[in-house]
Amino acid sequence: MYLKYYNHFDGYHRIYKIPELTELINRILHQKNNSIDKSKYEKWIKEFMESWKELDWKRTLETLSKDVEYYENPIDKPCSNFEEVTNLWNVVADNQKDIEYKFEIISFNEDTCIINWQMTRVMTKTNEKQEIDGIFQISIDNDGKCIYFKQWRFTK
Repeated sequence: MYLKYYNHFDGYHRIYKIPELTELINRILHQKNNSIDKSKYEKWIKEFMESWKELDWKRTLETLSKDVEYYENPIDKPCSNFEEVTNLWNVVADNQKDIEYKFEIISFNEDTCIINWQMTRVMTKTNEKQEIDGIFQISIDNDGKCIYFKQWRFTK
């Protein structure tokens, strides 16, 4: 099986066999981005997740730009304003507890970072323990604030 693929790294259209395309994608995902500073993404995700764990939703909101393009899930339209984003987060301290998390930066470039995250938490109203596996796609401005946020997640 063959796919036509536009390679953004060198600007050429190529025809790839599926195994070749898989190898190319894996190489891109696992390449060393020596010229790009990964630390800005690491700093952001650590603060975002730690403030969530500590149920400090106001601190979590401080990681986001006031004009962030925020998708709670990839199917719906983004929040229309920061008040909608705030309303998603201001219930966190009341509805969850005992949060544990881990994350891994999967891929990044100057503009975008892809993060795989896992979390366990207990929902306070039902005392139900949840496991979540998700992906964040983020972009960060020069001030370290997230200007684009989209997530995909599965909860069990």
